[in-house]
Amino acid sequence: MRFNKKKSKINKVKFGKNCTVIEPVNLYECEISDNVFIGPFVEITKGVKIGKNSKIQSHSFLCEFVTIGNNCFIGHGVFFTNDKFKNGKLGGSKKNWLETNVKNDVIIGSNATILPVNICKGAVIGAGSVVTKDIKKKGIYAGNPARLLRLLWYWKLCNLIFRIMKIKKLNYKVFHLSYSDYLGGASLAAKNIDL
Repeated sequence: MRFNKKKSKINKVKFGKNCTVIEPVNLYECEISDNVFIGPFVEITKGVKIGKNSKIQSHSFLCEFVTIGNNCFIGHGVFFTNDKFKNGKLGGSKKNWLETNVKNDVIIGSNATILPVNICKGAVIGAGSVVTKDIKKKGIYAGNPARLLRLLWYWKLCNLIFRIMKIKKLNYKVFHLSYSDYLGGASLAAKNIDL
């Protein structure tokens, strides 16, 4: 049986300074900024832009119209798509394809699938998640479809308050905010905390 054999390659890539690429990879007509790491068996296609200090782990696929910000981590086997197949068939023309924008400081766990969406700065996407809608709040998201598990800013604020209370040797009734992603709302629960 005859077949066409083609080798993986790096073609027409604009590299920044101090980049590391572990072959084999397919990289073509994309932009890779300074200090980026790209693991083996990665494919990055035409027009993709990767920001400074980002890491793309093995077996990941980044298709056209994907932009990754600075200081991002893309886990093993993460797949991006630019077509939602809204009509039950391939989009055909590029005019039907959509963009994905991943802002700075985003972490995406292994085997996540990212549809054409916007992901805000500092978000964390859990392993195996399927992101179908824009991520607008800095938090931890997981599941299929990915849902907000908890906000990240809230826990930093609580730690700051607890440290201040401890320094001042205060004993307060503290209100703990817990986010219920099912209801999409928040509930308050009072707790006595001795510091």
